[in-house]
Amino acid sequence: PAPEPLVIFGDGAVGAYRVFIASPERWEGTEVVGQFASHTAITASTADGLRVTWTGAGEAQVYLQTVNATRDLSSYVDSDGALVFDVLAHEPAIGTTSVAAHCDYPCGAQLNATTVFAGLPVGRSTKVTIPLSCFTAKNLDKTKVDTPFLIFARGPFDVTFRNIAWVPRAANSPDATPCTNLP
Repeated sequence: PAPEPLVIFGDGAVGAYRVFIASPERWEGTEVVGQFASHTAITASTADGLRVTWTGAGEAQVYLQTVNATRDLSSYVDSDGALVFDVLAHEPAIGTTSVAAHCDYPCGAQLNATTVFAGLPVGRSTKVTIPLSCFTAKNLDKTKVDTPFLIFARGPFDVTFRNIAWVPRAANSPDATPCTNLP
């Protein structure tokens, strides 16, 4: 049987997952503590969903990670799972964006999601579904995942993420973004 969905962020980070931002100011990451963290290029708040603002002052990323631990998430990949999340764009993405998952950096897979994020309707929540096979096809080691959600952007972008999860069988959803759209 397929596993239950692995919720990574609901109303806040779930379980062992913690929220971080990173930029040239501090690539090793700054944890979002007390519901807020800020660099020149990026700010993040967990007060109402995961609100992230890329200021356009440089490239930056937000991610959810287990610290000093990896997890075998093979069962999610093997059950046609997908990374599923709700996203509300406050301002559209201008510039390149990507979504990634890491397996104890530098192990990981990054997918170009510029068209996904640039096409979001402003002011309306949208569900994004990305098959986990897109990540494993780009060398994500499903047996040692420590960062199941990472968004990287170059350029301004203001968005709120909610309900971030790895969901079994979701890759078969008609709404799933084909891997060919995520080069």
